[in-house]
Amino acid sequence: MKKKQTMMRAVQASLLTALMLAGAATLTLTGCPGNSPSDPPPETAATAAAAFQTSHSVVLGKTVDTVAIADETAVIAALTAYNALSADAKALLVAEKSKLDELKAKVDELKAVENATPEDTSAAAAFKTAHSEVLAKTVDTVTIADEADVTAALTAYNGLSAGAKPLVSVEKNKLDTLKARIDALKAAESFKTTHSVVLAKTMDTVAIADEAAVTAAITAYNDLSAEAKALLSAEKSNLDALKAKVDALKAAENATPADTSTATAFKTAHSVVLGKTVDTVAIADEAAVTAALTAYNALSAGAKLLVSVEKNKLDILKAKIDELKAAAGNPAQEAADTFKTTHAAILAKTVDTVAISDEADVDAALASYGALSADAKGLLTAEKTLLDSLKAKIEALKAETGNPAQEAADTFKTTHAVILEKTVDTVAISDEADVDTALAAYELLSADAKDLLTAEKTLLDSLKAKIDELKANQTAADAFKTTHAAILAETVDTVAISDEAAVDAALAAYELLSADAKDLLTAEKTLLDSLKVKIDTVLAATGSTVTVNLWTNDTTVLATADKVTLSRAASETALITGLSGTEYTNHQWSINGSDVAAPEGTAETFSFDSAGKGNGKYNIELQVKKDNAWYSTTITITVTN
Repeated sequence: MKKKQTMMRAVQASLLTALMLAGAATLTLTGCPGNSPSDPPPETAATAAAAFQTSHSVVLGKTVDTVAIADETAVIAALTAYNALSADAKALLVAEKSKLDELKAKVDELKAVENATPEDTSAAAAFKTAHSEVLAKTVDTVTIADEADVTAALTAYNGLSAGAKPLVSVEKNKLDTLKARIDALKAAESFKTTHSVVLAKTMDTVAIADEAAVTAAITAYNDLSAEAKALLSAEKSNLDALKAKVDALKAAENATPADTSTATAFKTAHSVVLGKTVDTVAIADEAAVTAALTAYNALSAGAKLLVSVEKNKLDILKAKIDELKAAAGNPAQEAADTFKTTHAAILAKTVDTVAISDEADVDAALASYGALSADAKGLLTAEKTLLDSLKAKIEALKAETGNPAQEAADTFKTTHAVILEKTVDTVAISDEADVDTALAAYELLSADAKDLLTAEKTLLDSLKAKIDELKANQTAADAFKTTHAAILAETVDTVAISDEAAVDAALAAYELLSADAKDLLTAEKTLLDSLKVKIDTVLAATGSTVTVNLWTNDTTVLATADKVTLSRAASETALITGLSGTEYTNHQWSINGSDVAAPEGTAETFSFDSAGKGNGKYNIELQVKKDNAWYSTTITITVTN
């Protein structure tokens, strides 16, 4: 009864929690698939499990430290009885089955030790040492990521001699248990993925159209192993709730007004007790639960279908009350619960978080466990296994404590943990101070401590080198930006053909940089490429360009370059640049006496294109105003074939 009560409490709590998450309001829990609303509560499996625990309580109170060869008959009898149980009852006895397998393996090992050869004993010891890390795992700490280690250990076991294998039967059993747990974890994850759509449904969103998906998911669940089912209790309760809701929706379609009215009156009359949960119901609520169940039994068949979810909730609340009543007179359960509460802090530790300072708490918990009755111990097998592993880890830590080099190495790792988590791919220039500090601290260590930190030193050196590389690249990138700042300030709208040399120089300088420095200048490279394309486009559209510059000679005539000749076939262009600046205004252009320039005072340049022009001479006149005086010049452009 003790184990039944513990497991039923967990199952009921997970069921109601899952349904509330599924969006249920007053509809909080349902029964097992296939039960009609008038069926009795599904207690058969729980009753069988409780009877099993009671019948085999003595052997279930054994541990691998107390079991003896003389217990073999009792262990085998319990295993035989377990195999005769239903699948649902077995699902409630996963911990007991695991313990019996462990005890059987230990008995086999004890028998084998009596006839073991020195070679077999040595091979068994080597096996335990080689796979100690994975053998320290439990069903609560093992993950799918440990599958390779478990498989490797099982493969190594298969390679042992026939004489050595019995000497590690406990370890073999544990590896089988871990493998089964991993398989269950994988199956559970696969189940969640395959049925994710229907599992996302709630009591408010499920519809009759979802019935096939709900039924398929429940069928798939029923095909899973007991271990996988135990990992999916919340999902199963959700599916049961959805199935009941679908059944209720279907029933509502054909319900008579009288049945609907009766069902509504039932929910209203018993709303208080229906608002209870497995966490809030108490023995004092028994009369209200019983009254509601009695009222349910008096309903018509049609009305019962409309309150099927409420009926299932009442069944669960009744089972919870029965459990509370049984627990009130169960000293073993009370002792186990008190043990867990008293030692909750140390039971929250793991082999990765326990420290030497926890030794007193571990010893106290083990001493308390030793004083418990066999029945209470049978309810605390997982806790005892954890405490034993914590004790072993503390002993290992104590063995290391007398080594000053190890202490110094451990302190170094703790002090510089943040920077030691970096890699050459994640380190940044901002980490330089931390790297330097760690390297300086390393140099102060003894030679023995340094020998324990070779990996850390190699990492720090690589981080330092990477930072130096990053700094050099940053310096090169910054210098590039400074050197080519003028052209990098241009845009495709402002760049001119005259900027071509600057663009080419910047692109040439970029190609000389390292790949990492280039990575810091992606925006600049993109800009330069676009400027180059723009310049090339302008050149392609205009053919060759001849630039004519004007300047003043302090007379009323502007001096110019020599006369210009353009090829009509080559579509050449003469770009004439007039005087610019605030002192020159009112630019006016004309060709052979005809004004052709932009509005007065705005055109400081003039472009003459030979395309479309006939052969001959063209006189381009420019007039500008400076200090209230007019200046002018004429540029002769000859167009030839």
